[in-house]
Amino acid sequence: MKYLWQIYIWISDHRWAVVGIISGSAFILGFIGYRELGQQYNRGYNFSDLFYLTLQLFVMYCESPVQGKLDVSRWLAILATMSTALFAAVALFHEQIKRVRIRYVKNHAVICGVGRKGIRLVKELCRNGRVVVIEADEKNENIPVCQQLGAVVLTGDATDSIILEKAGVLRAKYVIAVCDKDSTNVGIAVKTGKLLQNGTRYRNPVNCFVHIVNLRLCTLFRQHRIFFSADRNFDVRVFNIFEISARMMLKENPPDREPVGISYPRRVHLVVIGFGQMGESLVTEAAKIAHYANGKRLCITVIDREAGTKEICFRTTYPRFGEICDIRFIASDYSLQFGQAKQWAADPNFLTSFFISLDDDTASLSCALSFDAVLSVFGIPFFVRMANKNGLAVLLENDDGKLSGHIKTFGIIREICTKSFVLDEKPDRVAKKIHRNYLQKSMAAGVKMESKPSMQPWKYLNPFYRSANRQQADHIYVKLRAVGAGVCPETEKIEPFAFTEQEIEILAKMEHARRCAHYYLEGYTRGPRDDEKKTHPDLVPWEELSEEAKVFDRETVRNIPEYLRLIGEKACRNAKMADV
Repeated sequence: MKYLWQIYIWISDHRWAVVGIISGSAFILGFIGYRELGQQYNRGYNFSDLFYLTLQLFVMYCESPVQGKLDVSRWLAILATMSTALFAAVALFHEQIKRVRIRYVKNHAVICGVGRKGIRLVKELCRNGRVVVIEADEKNENIPVCQQLGAVVLTGDATDSIILEKAGVLRAKYVIAVCDKDSTNVGIAVKTGKLLQNGTRYRNPVNCFVHIVNLRLCTLFRQHRIFFSADRNFDVRVFNIFEISARMMLKENPPDREPVGISYPRRVHLVVIGFGQMGESLVTEAAKIAHYANGKRLCITVIDREAGTKEICFRTTYPRFGEICDIRFIASDYSLQFGQAKQWAADPNFLTSFFISLDDDTASLSCALSFDAVLSVFGIPFFVRMANKNGLAVLLENDDGKLSGHIKTFGIIREICTKSFVLDEKPDRVAKKIHRNYLQKSMAAGVKMESKPSMQPWKYLNPFYRSANRQQADHIYVKLRAVGAGVCPETEKIEPFAFTEQEIEILAKMEHARRCAHYYLEGYTRGPRDDEKKTHPDLVPWEELSEEAKVFDRETVRNIPEYLRLIGEKACRNAKMADV
C-alpha cells in the first residue's frame, strides 16, 4: 500500500509528462501499425493518410481489422484521451472541488490572513495536514502560493460567520487569526466562540490562536473572560510575535553575559534604540528576568525620536515599572548619541548591550554598523532586529570576518512564526512542567482541581498564572549563571549537581525580586492578598518578607534540577563562582 501511494504521488506530480509519454507512444505505434496494415492489404497510405488515421485513434475511432501494434496504440490513445480530460477537469474545477471537500474535512487548520506571518504558517502546516485560508484581499500576492501548496483559499471577511462556517471552523483543530488589525483578530475569536456555542452538531475541541500586535491591548485582552473560557471545546490563546522573539533573544543572548555573582560590581545596562513593538517587548521581557545576585537594579536607556510621547504611554500601561528597574527615555535621533554611547561603553560601573529595533531593516543595520564603527574597541555586542531573512541578514550571518562579529540578528519572522513556537508553545516547555509540578503537589496536599484559578490545567489556565510560570522558567537560566552553572543534556555523564545552602539563599532572594517584578508589571501594590484590588503582602524587601514566603522561594530554587530533568536537561557547573 505504501508503494502504491508513492506511485500515485509521483504520477500526480508528473501527470502531464506521463500523458505526453502515453500519447507519444500511442501515436508512434499507431503510425507504424497503420503503415503495416496498409502494406498487408495493399492500401496506398501516404504520410498524410497515416497521420490522419493515427490522430483518429485519440477520438476512439479505428479502422478494422486491428491487431498487433495498432491494437496497443488504440488502447494507449484511449488512455491518453481520458487522462487528459480528467486532468483538465480537475485543473479547471480544482478550487471548486476543494471547497466541496471542506464540508467533510475535520481536524484541519483555518488561517485567517496571509501576510508575512500567515504565509509562514501556511507553508509549514500544509506539509502535514489540510489548511483552509481566509483572506480579505483577493489580490493578495500570497494567495497563488497558498493554492500551490494545496491550501483551500476563501476570499472574504474572516469576521463574517458565514465565511467562518464555510471554512469549517466547527470541525477545525486550529483557528489562527493573524490579520493585520488586532480588532479583526479579536473579532474572529469572538465569532468562532459564538459559532461553537450554537454548533451542537460538532463536539470537536477548537484551539484558537489570536495574534495581537499592540502589547497594551495584548495585556488587556489576556485578562478578558473570553480568553480563558470554561468551555472545554474552545481554547483561545493570545500570542505576540514580538514578545516571543524578545523572550528567545534574551534567553540566547543574555544581558548578564558575565557571571553576575553576589559581589559583582557592575550594573547590567540595556540601550534600546527604537521603541516600537519590538523595542517595548525587549524592555518588558528584560524587566521580568533581569534580577541578579548582586541586587543591583537593571538600567534601561531608550532612544527614540518620539520618546516623550511613548514614555507617557509606557508608564501609563506599567505604572509600577519604576519599582522594578531604572528606565530613562531620550528623545533623539540615534546618530546624535555616539558620544554618549562611548561613555556608556567605557563606564566600568555598567555592563552594557545595545539592542537596535527600528521600523526598517535597512535603517536598523545602518544604525548598528554606525555604532559598531565607533564602539568596536570596547567589544560591546549589538543585536539588530531584522524582520526578514533577506540579503542584509544573510550578510551578517556569513560575514567571514568582513563585518563586525559583534553584530547579531534577531526577530526574523520566519524563525519565530512557526508551529513549534506558536501552536506547540515551545518557549513554554519548562513553564508547563513547573505548573504541572505545582498541581501535583497541591493535589497531594488535598487541594482539588479547579477549586481556585491557579488549579487549572495549563490549557485553561488564566493568562496571569501562565505569565508567572513563564517568568519563573525563563529566570532559571539567570539563577544558574549567577552561581557559575549552566545546562547540559541529561544523558551527559557529569557529577551530580546540587546547590549549596549559601547558593540557595542567594538565589531565593533573586526569586523574590523576580516575583515582585511579576506583580508590579501586573499593576499590584503592597497590601493584603486581593487579586481584584491587585494587592499582595509580599511586595516588600527580602528582610521584611515573612518566613513562610522565604521558604516558598527557597523551595522554588531547590526544584530547579527537577524542572530541568522533566525536559531532558540537567544543571552542570561551568565554573566556580569566586564570590560565593
